Amino acid sequence: MNRISLIASLLMFFACVGIARANAWQAVAPINIARSHFSAAVIDNKIYIGHSAFDPQNYPMEVLDLSSPQEWVTLPDPLGISPTAIAMSASVALNGVFYSFTANTGGFGSFSSVEHFNPANNNWDSDYFNISPDKVFNFSVVAYNNKIYSFAGITNKEFSKSVMALNPTTHFGQNVTKIPQPHAQSSIAVVNDKAYIIGGGLQDGNLHFSQVYGNVYAYDFKSNKWQTSGISPLPTPRFFDQGYSAPVLNGKIYLIGGFSIDQDMQANKLDKVEIYDPVTNTWQIGPVLPEATYDNVKLAANNAIYVIGGNTGENNSSAYLNSVNHVWKLADAWKASLNEQETCDLNGDGKFSSSDMSLFSTNCKNNTAYWSCDLNQDGKFDVKDNATYAAQWKNSTTSCN
Repeated sequence: MNRISLIASLLMFFACVGIARANAWQAVAPINIARSHFSAAVIDNKIYIGHSAFDPQNYPMEVLDLSSPQEWVTLPDPLGISPTAIAMSASVALNGVFYSFTANTGGFGSFSSVEHFNPANNNWDSDYFNISPDKVFNFSVVAYNNKIYSFAGITNKEFSKSVMALNPTTHFGQNVTKIPQPHAQSSIAVVNDKAYIIGGGLQDGNLHFSQVYGNVYAYDFKSNKWQTSGISPLPTPRFFDQGYSAPVLNGKIYLIGGFSIDQDMQANKLDKVEIYDPVTNTWQIGPVLPEATYDNVKLAANNAIYVIGGNTGENNSSAYLNSVNHVWKLADAWKASLNEQETCDLNGDGKFSSSDMSLFSTNCKNNTAYWSCDLNQDGKFDVKDNATYAAQWKNSTTSCN
């Protein structure tokens, strides 16, 4: 094969790889009104999306029935309109009710104000919990055992470590624990009896990013205890959109998009998808998003992951002008085993680096790897296998492209 034919073949191969990755995400019925920074919930196999930014009148609720998902239906006014203009909201579904927590109403909104939408009567109402009146935003909420748990956030430009358990029936809330490390804009997911708090970081007094984390902590609801070590870190440390929990599909947590931080501490939106298995304590790289967006909704429903709306612009106040109405769907992307190229590039950044070495050696040492660790086939894993791994991939120009 001559050089031109070889180059053409390689280009064709990588084009096919790119197409295959893109085709993993399927475009489904778009929402009727492009929006970002909105609340959403899944109830009775239907996806409900709520208000957006500071203008609820122009962003009525829409619903997609997943049993016949041909188009989104806009709920009629005034039923489909939240009574309050909200941005940076956190939302969750519990016992057939869609809860949206006020986070920013032109200033720092009061956390104690909660609005809920009940599909049974197609109307909004407000709840007030008997909790501290601290103003908080950039927090996340999850549902567990008939309660709503709120995690961390920022109060008066200071980082909160508080975790609260809220009972919608009694309207009573109480502090149950504190997170091990103060941070905001992490992603949270519940698997079995544990909440996993992933990524996030710190912001300065002007709410600019100042430090980003890849830490993973696990909170056990039953024992009220934290696990702060022994959990494989997020391969790509990053911030996530405020208020949105990470979707869980078949027991695996999907970390989608988010923001990385460059050397100038500027936020850059990502199209990355990284999947965590709490059982094996391992990560896999999933198919990248068709477009890098932020302030979109990510949720699991009907045996698939959905990413709805968002912004394609820069992360600033004018970004709402770049809102999109796209909806993408992804079936379960977890793989039972990895091919050689994926084993080479464990963190999915397109190259071999010390990060891949760290993931390889750490997971092999902790016996949490789902790839072959005994590369020299001497019946054990040791430093010789690390050396073999480095030698096998470091100078490779084909497996790591």
